[in-house]
Amino acid sequence: QGSSADMIKEAMIRYERIKQHGFLLITVHDELIVLVPEKYAVSEMKLLKQAMDSVELDAPLVSDGEMGYRWGELESCE
Repeated sequence: QGSSADMIKEAMIRYERIKQHGFLLITVHDELIVLVPEKYAVSEMKLLKQAMDSVELDAPLVSDGEMGYRWGELESCE
């Protein structure tokens, strides 16, 4: 769990450096919750994924993303 905490913190730092329209709201375990205007959602999701996937590890670790207005209405974003 300690390594997971380090990875999400590093991803947060990397996202803060490259974000364009997003606002990092909160983390929940291994998730980053970002607020972003709807018209920039897809492009900002790509930046967030880039930040999360760029953390160097011995084995590849890839992230996935979901977006929506409410937790129960989240849709996968690829």
